[in-house]
Amino acid sequence: IETIRAVLKKELEIPLVEISDQKAKLDGGDVLFT
Repeated sequence: IETIRAVLKKELEIPLVEISDQKAKLDGGDVLFT
């Protein structure tokens, strides 16, 4: 997961939001790491 997150940040420059609440609602365009 750390590697994927690092690649997304460096290569794709996608803003990632850390989700600690598993019940959090996400929009279709959001990326969720579990």
